[in-house]
Amino acid sequence: MKDQFHVFGATNHVSKQFREILNATDEFLATYSDKSFLWTETLEESFEAFLETGTDPREQKHVKINDDGEEEEDETFKWMSAKILAGVKTKQPPLEKFHEKITMLTGIKHEINEMKHSIDIGWLRVNATPLIKEL
Repeated sequence: MKDQFHVFGATNHVSKQFREILNATDEFLATYSDKSFLWTETLEESFEAFLETGTDPREQKHVKINDDGEEEEDETFKWMSAKILAGVKTKQPPLEKFHEKITMLTGIKHEINEMKHSIDIGWLRVNATPLIKEL
């Protein structure tokens, strides 16, 4: 092989193209990395994490006006919430957070719908239709 420069040159050429295809394939896969939460988290995990961004009414101060017209802490709320809401998740983000999340997810849906279904990477033709369908 050392004496056959044309074979050595062709092998080098093929190796160089193979490295370029590997790099281009990595770049192609990186285009999906911002959507990785779609396959790394379950729907339940994602929703639970979203709810955790909210506030719990049990953690807030609840006041009532007493007979003298002064504010005092409402012990009735604490007692009732301890009895009634035991084991119940009561954290709820504000409606603006729901709107932001829905807008973000709708944007990702539109991005996915506009993705190319077939991509040529060097010698490879990648059929992304199954991936796009799953996303």
